[in-house]
Amino acid sequence: MGKYALLAILIAAPAYAQTLTLTRDNDTFNIPEPSDNTAGDYHWSDGTYYTTIHRLKKPLDIGWWLKKMRLRPKKEAENVNALDDVPDSSWFTNRHAHKRMSSQALARGSATGSPPKGRWAVIKGKGTGINPGFTAKDEEGRLLFVKFDPPDFPGMGSNADVIVSRFLHAAGYNVPVYYQVWISSSDLRLSPKARIRGKYKVKRPMTSEDLKSILLNAPRNAQGKVLANVSIGLSGIPKGSFHFRGVRKDDPNDTVLHENRRELRGLRLFAAWFNNVDFNQYNTLDMYISRDGRKYLKHYLIDFSSSFGSEDTRPKDAHQGHEYFIDPMIISKSIGTLGLWVKPWENQASPSYPEIGYFEAKTFDPKAWRGAYPNPAFEKLTARDAAWAAKIITAFTDDDIRTIVQSGYFPTPGAQDSLVQTLIERRDKIGASFAGTI
Repeated sequence: MGKYALLAILIAAPAYAQTLTLTRDNDTFNIPEPSDNTAGDYHWSDGTYYTTIHRLKKPLDIGWWLKKMRLRPKKEAENVNALDDVPDSSWFTNRHAHKRMSSQALARGSATGSPPKGRWAVIKGKGTGINPGFTAKDEEGRLLFVKFDPPDFPGMGSNADVIVSRFLHAAGYNVPVYYQVWISSSDLRLSPKARIRGKYKVKRPMTSEDLKSILLNAPRNAQGKVLANVSIGLSGIPKGSFHFRGVRKDDPNDTVLHENRRELRGLRLFAAWFNNVDFNQYNTLDMYISRDGRKYLKHYLIDFSSSFGSEDTRPKDAHQGHEYFIDPMIISKSIGTLGLWVKPWENQASPSYPEIGYFEAKTFDPKAWRGAYPNPAFEKLTARDAAWAAKIITAFTDDDIRTIVQSGYFPTPGAQDSLVQTLIERRDKIGASFAGTI
């Protein structure tokens, strides 16, 4: 082949690749309304399965052994285009890494309106469980899901929700919008139809005493107002969670196994960046929406309050992010060394800031990071998947990180700067570990 012919091919290659590139996945065809998927309501069963049965099945799989010994490569993600990128879909929309967002857009996140204000009508109580709260409607008729930080850690869980949701939106994921709002009891009125689950989880009418009990242990400021963590209800009809494995059988648009979707595999790096150990089925939500004359499912990630150093009702322990809830590998190493092995994260200092909890970068190893229990999509992560996610994460500059973090609540001097610096250091470690690995 002559050098000029070769040069012509090289010049034409980008244009040819562009013709093959999908910018939008055709997964928004009109579908019948799916049934509710309630599997995500039973998060303990999900955790139990992946902690025990899922692990016990692996040694019985010859393919697993071949991949573990690197005799067979992992299967690459299926939903990528000619440029090895993820096209826009009902799961993911390319944003900041493809076209830089303004600082205002980064701080706004997925919000399309203003924070809720005025009087709210409480329509449902969440009770006094792990995260007591209630459901309400604001004066615009928007549905509000309201929960509260533990009284000794104001801002800890709500900062995680507010900040991480804005990062994930900028990255391209579908997320609700979260706000931190100061409210007083006078801002609330109890709907006559309000219900709450009482003894033995039996529904009964909600009373003013129930509402007082929910507000009793919430963080308060000097004026007596309560810090509320508020998410705005999503448009459409909720249809339950999606799984990180398989497909949803009543969704004809769902044709790619979830564990083979790059945006779900790559989510592992975002989980590691934020130390969110709780990216599992029960923190996802499918919404049946109507748009452009079509009705289809849109897939959301929800509830990020287990990010940074937060474990909802208390700060994380140092081991979280380093080992699973039950981790045979770590246990075996401890037993094998007769307890002499000192884990690198064991001697770290206690949390310095109540609005962040335990969150550091010194012992952070992006390749070794673990959630509370195995996630089937995270386990399928390949070098290409990781490079894709790392490219998006490293697109956030120091100023971008600072802009998004400023949307949180930091009453302790130095807390905000600490979170910014930790995120920068963890971002850089992710970039050094995964960017340019293919």
